[in-house]
Amino acid sequence: MTAFMVNDPPPTLRRELGLRDVTLFAATCMISTRWLPIAARSGPSSIVLWLLASVFFAAPLTAAVGALATKYPAAGGLYLWTRRDFGPWHGFLAFWCYWLGIAFLFPTAALLYARVGFSALGSSYGSIGENRFYLLAATLVLIWIGLGTNLVGLRIGKWTENLGALASFGVHF
Repeated sequence: MTAFMVNDPPPTLRRELGLRDVTLFAATCMISTRWLPIAARSGPSSIVLWLLASVFFAAPLTAAVGALATKYPAAGGLYLWTRRDFGPWHGFLAFWCYWLGIAFLFPTAALLYARVGFSALGSSYGSIGENRFYLLAATLVLIWIGLGTNLVGLRIGKWTENLGALASFGVHF
């Protein structure tokens, strides 16, 4: 026996992320602390490159994501879009590449921010960031905070992401 009756509507996901949440997430991905040393080394000419990237990358990406989200409003994002347009194998490959990228990016970012966080607390804490044990412990704490709050649901998890984005922007100023 199934959990749903024949006449029951299928369950749907609630849209928990608002415009502010998505904007903070996208801006943090593009204008993050990790890019500051690269931009500083390039000098003022890098501003032109950032503007060109906004026009020729971010704007078309936004338009494409908006069109695909309208075409396929169901949950699944990149995986769903690729699967529906190109088939199951390509959908799997898109999911696998995305997952693998996140699997390496997230711990690396947590390690970077743990080390920067220790340094930002002052010279007395900066040496703690050099100790592998404390650095690993802080990195694991950051990963578990991010994972744990998102396992509870996006209603809570989005605030962890928003705080991370605001903290990243706080370092800039």
